[in-house]
Amino acid sequence: MDKSNKNKIRVWMRQVLDQNGWTAREWATKAKTSPTNITRFLNNQHDYLPSLTTIAKLSDVSGTQPNLEIADDKSELRWINIMDNDTLVDRVAISKQTGVVKGYLVLTESYNLGGIMPGDYILVEEKKPEINDLIAIKDKDKILIWKLADGRLLIPKSTNPNFEPHKITKDEKILGVIFESRKTRWD
Repeated sequence: MDKSNKNKIRVWMRQVLDQNGWTAREWATKAKTSPTNITRFLNNQHDYLPSLTTIAKLSDVSGTQPNLEIADDKSELRWINIMDNDTLVDRVAISKQTGVVKGYLVLTESYNLGGIMPGDYILVEEKKPEINDLIAIKDKDKILIWKLADGRLLIPKSTNPNFEPHKITKDEKILGVIFESRKTRWD
């Protein structure tokens, strides 16, 4: 990571600590990480840099993130916008993946028995799904999670009886294959 982005992370960390009145230990505890992940970086020890996972956890807890500049494809970090329809609700940092990756906020129970609950985030890679892939579908203004059974049959895993297996309809758009789901908060 270039020096400019390291400085931005350092400034952001100090601002979060000052604005919230937190110590490094308090912030780290809330983010379920080690306080040394913050203090070593702030004290500029051994050119230490927190991992992307640590930065994402700290961002999630603070409700803000460092404003990093991603200059080119050589960068390992990609910020993904989490959308609820057309409204940006959060951003998460991930390592670069092949293809296009998007994030969405799930507000339905279409896959709650499978562990993806309303309020969770999903990261989706825009690629053609294969049989048994977990896919995200946009149906009007909702993001739904389904398992693709035979190329066209969608299978829910839900406690809600309104979600039943069915063939893909013309109103449903496949957004891509889900490769990760996250809770809205780690604390």
